[in-house]
Amino acid sequence: MSYIEQQVEMLSEITEKPKDDILAEIQNSIKEGYSEPAAVMKWKSQHKKELGAGESKDFMIRVIGKGELREGDYGKYGYMGFLTYDGGVIETKVASFSSSSLPKRELLELGKVYQLKAFEKGDGTINRIKAIKEVDGETVPKVQELVAMDFKFKPLKDFDKYVGESYLFHGWVGRIIKSKDSGQVVGFEFGDEDTVVPATFWIHCDAEVPEIEDGSELFVYAYVGMGRDGAVGNASGIFKA
Repeated sequence: MSYIEQQVEMLSEITEKPKDDILAEIQNSIKEGYSEPAAVMKWKSQHKKELGAGESKDFMIRVIGKGELREGDYGKYGYMGFLTYDGGVIETKVASFSSSSLPKRELLELGKVYQLKAFEKGDGTINRIKAIKEVDGETVPKVQELVAMDFKFKPLKDFDKYVGESYLFHGWVGRIIKSKDSGQVVGFEFGDEDTVVPATFWIHCDAEVPEIEDGSELFVYAYVGMGRDGAVGNASGIFKA
């Protein structure tokens, strides 16, 4: 494999751009008088932002959150919540999807387990997901199994401290909230054993939600935002115990 071919292979892997497009741009620079290394470096400079995301990593994940799509300046985008299990270490991670990567998001179903490749940013968010393969559901624990594994769920008594972050919570429904128009459950008041004032969670899940009743024991993956009266949870994944 020639130097150019090696570089094109690597750059396509990192940026997810088609090899033919990268090669054509580099070859155009060579025609303009650039040497091969100079033409490659010119391309890298032009795409510096896309190349600065680190290295692709292998992940084994269970999808625990699939939020509703949002509308941005450059089209729709969305977020998902992943539970990772590697070497006995259990973590939750946020995955981001731009408008161009939404087709890959649709391959991932809430509750299922996948092997995939992705880039992990400095803040722990993962993106540029590829090589998605559904695998045995026993590979990553179910959220219901985390209690026996002593997973540290975020205590809901500190709910106001979590604004701007996404976490997995465990607790019980004190009261369901229904739409006045449709009668559909759109939210619930929720707390754990140490909760004094239940937190309010609104359902923003882009997947089927289980039937929720007063007293239901739930595992909820949610982004914590600010409402008119304080912190609120935006639930993108809801699982019954």
